Amino acid sequence: MADTPEQIWDQARKLLLDRIDPDQFERWIAPIQPAMTGDALELAVPNPFYLRWIKERYLRQIERCLEESGWAGVVGLVVGSKPTPAAPPPKRQDKPPKASERMEPRAAPVQEWDSGLNPHLTFDRYVTGPSNLLATSAARAVAQQPGTLYNPLFICGPVGMGKTHLISALGNQIKANFPTFRVLYVGAETFFNELVQAIRNNTTFEFKQKYRQMDVLLLDDVHLFPGREGMQQEFFHTFNALYEGKKQIIISSDRYPQELDRLEDRIRSRFAWGLVADVKPAEYETRLAILTRKVDEDQVVIPLEVLKFIALNIKSSVRELEGAYTRVHAHMKILSITPTIEDAKTWLEDILPRDSDPVSVRQIQKVVADYYQVRMNDLVSASRKKRITQPRQVAMFLAKELTRESYPDIGQEFGGRNHATVIHSIRVVQGRIKEDSAFGAEIEQLRQMIIGR
Repeated sequence: MADTPEQIWDQARKLLLDRIDPDQFERWIAPIQPAMTGDALELAVPNPFYLRWIKERYLRQIERCLEESGWAGVVGLVVGSKPTPAAPPPKRQDKPPKASERMEPRAAPVQEWDSGLNPHLTFDRYVTGPSNLLATSAARAVAQQPGTLYNPLFICGPVGMGKTHLISALGNQIKANFPTFRVLYVGAETFFNELVQAIRNNTTFEFKQKYRQMDVLLLDDVHLFPGREGMQQEFFHTFNALYEGKKQIIISSDRYPQELDRLEDRIRSRFAWGLVADVKPAEYETRLAILTRKVDEDQVVIPLEVLKFIALNIKSSVRELEGAYTRVHAHMKILSITPTIEDAKTWLEDILPRDSDPVSVRQIQKVVADYYQVRMNDLVSASRKKRITQPRQVAMFLAKELTRESYPDIGQEFGGRNHATVIHSIRVVQGRIKEDSAFGAEIEQLRQMIIGR
């Protein structure tokens, strides 16, 4: 068995890395700092949001890995200042490749260049999940070896999925890794407008020089590119010049290359030369992680059940999800209150799904009854036996979180109980979740079962 908390934790981290997605590991596990307090191993996390997330998602895995590493004592989670990891994370380091493995930068530093990139759109602020894993992994790989891997890199997906953030993060990372490279981010409409202006002003030579001297060109929203033959011809030659010079080309679109009907076949075929990676609508876990990241960045207190409510109901796009968060944040700041689910329902009423609730109270009752091995009739009965009251309280809690029913309406679904009983039940469950991580895991499991995951 290792002697120091750092050695104990280092062994456990190596096991965790094999069991957790690398991006999730870097986001949630890497910042943890171990320390010994008496006979307990304390794991310090940056803030209460990390602590809550680790408790709900990873605590059991952490305890299991520590046990396999030889630790048989108590494990505790505490909030501390964001630490530097106790030891280098057991994964490959994102170092720029050797000169022999990448395209050569200019020998002398270039003049200051306006890349058009938003410096705040980085990989650190981009949440990775199953819906965008391929695109994110490809982007990170290209950032290490631009011009040699996946050229061109074509990122596609519906509007509002975070494509602009992803390609901007790639551009910013290339700039950090290769300071002498000329990197340019431009929207397809801007490219078109600049070309029109160059033709009018008889400055097409300067236009060609500007784009063809780039080491990295990031072209956003290529689906907006016009169908004019002359415009497409100039883009075709620019693409060829960059590609033949082993310069990196990164493109985003709301559809696959073969679906870009306004573009010539020869352009569409070139888009598919490298790698086409799609970004799909974010699943529940990723949506919740995005909201948690926003709360963390803004250093505000929004209860986890409110974030879960937003994540469950705002599914169409990341852009709309962040817009819903911004609205809740603004209301709570103006009113100086900690929001509840009821507040969120009121503030987001015009953008919440109107067709139907994600689930019904009856569906929740059935899942909870099956889980705790009681009858649905027991949940609506007058019984006060503990084996009945706990499932009933859990069902009420989930009904309030996952449906748009009011307290009185929920009470009616549980044998005509009044709203005060529903409120009391919800508070009991909330208190147990805070005190008992195992119970919290049960609630999360039920939640996933109910929403059909």
